[in-house]
Amino acid sequence: MVPTPRELQAFGLVCVLACWAGCKALDPPPPPAQRVVVRVESDPGRPLADVVVSFSGKKIGVTDEDGVAEIQLAGTEGEMFQVIVNCPKGFESPTSPIRIVYRRLAESSKKPQYDVRCPPKTRTVVVAVRAEGGPNLPVTLLGREVARTDSSGAAHVVLTLEPGEQFALRLDTSDEKFKSLKPQNPEASFGVGHQDDIFTFDQKFEAKKKVYRRGPSRPRGPVKLGD
Repeated sequence: MVPTPRELQAFGLVCVLACWAGCKALDPPPPPAQRVVVRVESDPGRPLADVVVSFSGKKIGVTDEDGVAEIQLAGTEGEMFQVIVNCPKGFESPTSPIRIVYRRLAESSKKPQYDVRCPPKTRTVVVAVRAEGGPNLPVTLLGREVARTDSSGAAHVVLTLEPGEQFALRLDTSDEKFKSLKPQNPEASFGVGHQDDIFTFDQKFEAKKKVYRRGPSRPRGPVKLGD
């Protein structure tokens, strides 16, 4: 029985598909995905959770309570991936992406680790005030009272400021009852660094000595009486 042209065409198509499938079977398998660890800290020793790791606009990982996110990247040997790290609110995100080069590791158990910092946008500073001889004095910042010394002259001020910011505290003696103290209205200036910090403001006061005005001097010695 002689096959029809349509049957021959169908048979040829089947052969082409079979040949293509056989050739694809001979192709090398795709390289396995590379597992990479991204470890994020806000400050040294302080892991940061909820940091989003993304690639090509898609989220591929989020850090856990240990500040760790494990991501997978599939590519060819030597291919570079630019991974973006987005820190949560209140923390500074890196200005540059992580550049990860795809490498097929001999030991699959070893995972490349990339360390990232997300420093806080603000810092907490504590100023311990010791005003010797200055009990119950207002401690002011830009004219606003932020603390008051106790009966021993001690106080502490807690501020949240941006790194690099400068500030000055004043021991306010403008009230009439503090007029006898010297110096008057002493100040101390401080600078905020890139970490939480503790400062001291030590000031010794002395009371002004009262000046007593003397009346007219009395004559000394014998006084001549009138005739």
